[in-house]
Amino acid sequence: MAVDLSSIHRLTNLSDINRFSHEVTAKERAVDGELDQLLSKRTDLENRFLLLKAPITENLEVVRADCEQLLGSAKSTAELADHISGKVRRLDLAQTRVNEVLESINLILDRTACINGVQAAMDSEDYEVAARHIFTFMDLEAKLSAGGHDAAAIAGLDAGQAESQRQVLLEAKERLEAVVDQRFDEAVAQRDAASATRFARLYKPLGKKNEGLRRFIQYIQMMAAGQARQNYAMIAEQLDSGKRIDWSAALSLLFKDLALTLESHEALVAETFGQEALLELLAGLQSECDTSGGRLIARFIEVQKLPAVVREASGKRGRGGQEGGVDHRGVEAHITQLIGLCRLTEEYNQFILGKMRNAADGALSIAKETSFRSGGLNVGLRELLGHYMALEEVYMEETANMAISIDELIPGSLTSSMVDDVFFIFRKCALRALTTSSVQVISAMLMELNNVLANSLRNALSSKLSSGPAPLMAAVPLDGDDAASPGVLSKAAAGGIGGTSMANLPPAAVAYVTALNNSDVAAEYVTKLKAELEGYLTELFPSSPTGAGDRERVRTVLADLGRTAGDLRQGHIKSLEALADALMPRLRPVMDEMATASYALSEAEYSAGEFGDGWASRLLVVLEATLLWMQPLLTTNNYEGVLHSVLDKVVARLETLLARKAFNQLGGLQLDRDIRALVGHLSELTSRTVRDKFARLNQMALVLGLETVEELADYWGGDSTITWRLSAAEVRSTLAQRTDFSREAIKALPLH
Repeated sequence: MAVDLSSIHRLTNLSDINRFSHEVTAKERAVDGELDQLLSKRTDLENRFLLLKAPITENLEVVRADCEQLLGSAKSTAELADHISGKVRRLDLAQTRVNEVLESINLILDRTACINGVQAAMDSEDYEVAARHIFTFMDLEAKLSAGGHDAAAIAGLDAGQAESQRQVLLEAKERLEAVVDQRFDEAVAQRDAASATRFARLYKPLGKKNEGLRRFIQYIQMMAAGQARQNYAMIAEQLDSGKRIDWSAALSLLFKDLALTLESHEALVAETFGQEALLELLAGLQSECDTSGGRLIARFIEVQKLPAVVREASGKRGRGGQEGGVDHRGVEAHITQLIGLCRLTEEYNQFILGKMRNAADGALSIAKETSFRSGGLNVGLRELLGHYMALEEVYMEETANMAISIDELIPGSLTSSMVDDVFFIFRKCALRALTTSSVQVISAMLMELNNVLANSLRNALSSKLSSGPAPLMAAVPLDGDDAASPGVLSKAAAGGIGGTSMANLPPAAVAYVTALNNSDVAAEYVTKLKAELEGYLTELFPSSPTGAGDRERVRTVLADLGRTAGDLRQGHIKSLEALADALMPRLRPVMDEMATASYALSEAEYSAGEFGDGWASRLLVVLEATLLWMQPLLTTNNYEGVLHSVLDKVVARLETLLARKAFNQLGGLQLDRDIRALVGHLSELTSRTVRDKFARLNQMALVLGLETVEELADYWGGDSTITWRLSAAEVRSTLAQRTDFSREAIKALPLH
């Protein structure tokens, strides 16, 4: 390691020079040790240099002799390999010629077997065997032509003989085609399914697969059409005789017959004509379904006189329960029939579309599905859905308005019949709309539901709450002297005051409190209905590009329903606030008592306050007595809402009043005792926490109960576990209420 000369020049005292001298000496000794170690290897290195001087000429001669010997071996091996490869090439050529001879022999045998087999099979009417021979011969000819070979040369035949064989096969093919056409037509005419199937199979080996598929599908269509005409004739006969028709059963029978026809022939079609032929089979059957199903739906509309029914119901809309109004039962009967037919048709659509997707390996194009949906059956379905939507809108609005108009109190219930009846109607109509599986219908019906909910029901609830809480407050017993007397609090907790029932109230008070409960339950029901409907969407619209879009479209409409629920809840909260405001005057005397109370206490006054007969106890008596009187009249949400709204107002008033008072330390401790009593007793009246509402008052009591101003530092700052609700300015203002604290000490506090 080199010595830094600059460091030597920087040495200024004897101790540093001695230390540096010792370091240099130590390094010198280390270098000497390394040199000694290197010199000790000198003898070994010299011996190795002597070995390198040994003559290497002899070694190179040995290596040269070995290389020449290896070269000779390689040459002899190459000559042997070349000799063997020549023999292998000759063997390969011989094998190729043998294979060609065998191929020629097989060709001669195959052609001869085809000719002899066709003639024998035709004579014995074994048409399946004849078709196989013809197929084999034609396949052989195609392979030879594709390979550019001369069949006659390969078979060892002259051109004339080969052409003669070909003509024999072609003539046999023509005869068999004529026989197959004739026998197939005869089987179709005689409705002989076994024979029709037998001869349909022969078109493919004859090279007429497309024609065979077309004729076989026409036969299947004819059979399905015949069955459909027969069923329709039975319906027409029943109509002529005045009998009642089960239209759902009639349409279900048509779909069942078509499904059975498909399932009985799809394996044959796939095996004979290929998997892709299933799409043509499905298209053929769907064509017949469009004809027969569309005719059946049109007859249903005609017999039921649906256009006239819709016009009549729409014309009577808005008359309510008056004479000449909408016949709700009749309308619902039509809706039930329409829904049944629509559901059956959509189930059949999904069945056929599933078959089409399977036939297309799951990749059914949108164009094909659109074409499928454009057929006569689905045109009729859309007409049915149009009539359904018109009738459902009338039914929903009229029955909901009727339920609102006949609203009556249910004995033993906190709500009236209106809410349960209206939401029963809403749920029934919404679920009926979902069964159509049509995103347009579902969206339209949910929008109509939301419209009736946001207008008719909301207006009915608002009108019954418009009078305000005055009727209820007039029915609340006056506190008088008894309200503040000893034992009232315990009686209220035991139910002595809380034994109120609707039967004990004046009609106006009953109407108000029932409307308040209805408002709460209605908002909750809307939220539940929205959640229930959303739960059906994944099952109703499967995971596919179109299904995902349909789900989002319906969710958009349901979001409007959620906003209506929010509007109902906001209106309900305002009503609770109004009731809480109405209760506050009953608490004013106790609050005024607190306003005159002193918190600059002596030891005796502080000790006397331990018995709990101050304003806090009397406030609890009035609060508990009034709220427990109301509790049996209100739903749980309403009771909790009123209680907490009242507490918000009480706490705000207490903060205002306490901010005007002067305190000493005992007064601060007494305030802490009062706040704790309020929190402890009020927590027993509600299932929700009340401690957070009194957080600011608790912190005021803490500040006012400090022994010194400086003690606040133990509670304020980064190490404190208290989450302060009071700002720094409010803390200073609270400290200033202590008559014994210095204003200069308060200002000097480092509060940030």
